[in-house]
Amino acid sequence: MDTPISLEKGLNLTDFHQKQWARQRLQQLIKMTTVLLISLLGSLFFYQQYQLALSEYQQRHIQLNEQKQQLAKVNQLIENLKNQTEMITTPLSQQYIEHALSLIWQIPSQNGGLENVQIYIEEGEKMKLIGKYQSQAELNTLQDYLHAQGKQFTLDYLHANESNVEFSLTVSEEIKEE
Repeated sequence: MDTPISLEKGLNLTDFHQKQWARQRLQQLIKMTTVLLISLLGSLFFYQQYQLALSEYQQRHIQLNEQKQQLAKVNQLIENLKNQTEMITTPLSQQYIEHALSLIWQIPSQNGGLENVQIYIEEGEKMKLIGKYQSQAELNTLQDYLHAQGKQFTLDYLHANESNVEFSLTVSEEIKEE
């Protein structure tokens, strides 16, 4: 006689353990995926912050280099002025030198600029500006600025080519009335 299988021995023939194992693995997979996504998002955030900081640093570095170049030009102009004042037998007035330096500092910045400034006395105190600009319009801006400051100027030298405009201006103290 066939005896039916007895479940009394504690054998569980259902798929309960398989489902429980699969559920646990799925939960572990979800946790690992969540941790991975959070780590990835955190890494992307820090990378973006790094790129922003790097970009800002590079911009400041470029600005600093430009300012250093401008400072070097100004120091060179000052050194030229010192050398020229040592050669002058008739002393220039301190007020005129300060006024000339103030005028030079306030010249609108352009592409190019002054290369040499000479202050001297010849029928009054005068200043010679020598430099290069990239276009005639920039030279016109300089002339307009000098005229607005009440200065009389004479264009001593002008040479224009495709890449720049070289010039030399002699600036007198006041506009002469004719």
